[in-house]
Amino acid sequence: DYYASRGLGDVYKRQGESVKPKKYLYVLRSILACEWIKQRNSIPPVLFRGLYEELLTPSAPIYSELENLLKIKVETKERTAGAHFPVVDKFIDDFFKESKQQFFSSKEPVNVDEYDKFFLECLRREN
Repeated sequence: DYYASRGLGDVYKRQGESVKPKKYLYVLRSILACEWIKQRNSIPPVLFRGLYEELLTPSAPIYSELENLLKIKVETKERTAGAHFPVVDKFIDDFFKESKQQFFSSKEPVNVDEYDKFFLECLRREN
């Protein structure tokens, strides 16, 4: 839920005539983390490159667009905004159309204590 909520929040920040590459990357990181959890039922990698290289095939249009976004982010200032990337917009929109019901339709209350306990156990295992 965290990654889905985070991604959805950043979707609204990319609306308008121009968008910062960083905002796209925030949304894509969240989407890919959700996909990782769905597919592998484990904690996603911290490094973004490891995450997308494991989930996306290099021949997918989103892969090359993501590489372009990363290149732009490295080569330009953080505050530089540019034109939208239609392939990336479609990928994001498709994800939220397909997943919105799944992530946000739960009628059951969430037991936050369980998540906190799990998170603390993961931290202990890493140290």
